[in-house]
Amino acid sequence: MARAIRYAFEEALSSLLARRLLTLVSIGTIGASLGVFGLFFAVARSAGALVDSLADKVQVVVYLSPDLRDDARNALAAQIRAQPVVKGVEIRTAADALARFKSLFPDLAALPGEVGETPFPPSIEVSLRPELARTPMVTNLIESWRRINGVQDVHYDAVLVNRLSAFVGMARGLTLALGLILALASGFTIANVIRLSVYSREDEIEIMRLVGASKSYIRGPFLAEGLLSGALGGLLASGLLALALQRVAEALRQANLGATLAPVLGGADIVALAMLGATIGLLGSFVSLGRLRD
Repeated sequence: MARAIRYAFEEALSSLLARRLLTLVSIGTIGASLGVFGLFFAVARSAGALVDSLADKVQVVVYLSPDLRDDARNALAAQIRAQPVVKGVEIRTAADALARFKSLFPDLAALPGEVGETPFPPSIEVSLRPELARTPMVTNLIESWRRINGVQDVHYDAVLVNRLSAFVGMARGLTLALGLILALASGFTIANVIRLSVYSREDEIEIMRLVGASKSYIRGPFLAEGLLSGALGGLLASGLLALALQRVAEALRQANLGATLAPVLGGADIVALAMLGATIGLLGSFVSLGRLRD
């Protein structure tokens, strides 16, 4: 078995080196296809992580009537805290809201005094559990809070997060569809290259059949050739993707958006691209060897 595997890879390397131009074309095709797929996948993954981080910070602000008594305010906070989707509750008075405004916007600190009264009502800031923050139960719960006596309004800033989440889900679906199309294109390229290799070695294959070589022994070099081409294409895709993501990180840094938002390429991604390329190459080779299965 080990001898057959060694023979297969030795013959595959010889064939790849003998047909350098076709080898470069097939490897380049796989590299470009998987590189584009990897770029879309990395961006979609980074966007998903961003949406998840935003979901962790989503808050509900319950604005209260200034005339609401302290005991009623505390009772309402306790009622909200008892909900299963609620992670934490913090009561803020009008004075607390005014102090926060002045600390965040020092240039506008004198504006509330010019108005003549505190424009910030007391409120209850509610943080939600991330795993439940985007469930329909939250929307129904907020509507019920709006109907409570003493509540002026409820602000829920998860609408943007939900829209981003839907967009990321759509982007992931498109990425998978794109990956399938590119994989078929890459597999078709390798299949044609292997088919040319089979045609160029028909006499050798016929001799091997006459001396009693098994089907697996004959097909082994061609399968190994496709596997090696695909794996090398995956490694090429990793290199191209690393350069592209580096440019993206630099662009984000120059735009003061933070390089932490940039998609990254990890060691597991490189291995995954190489394995994906090898799988595509192996399948393409297997398809092209249909006439050798008899």
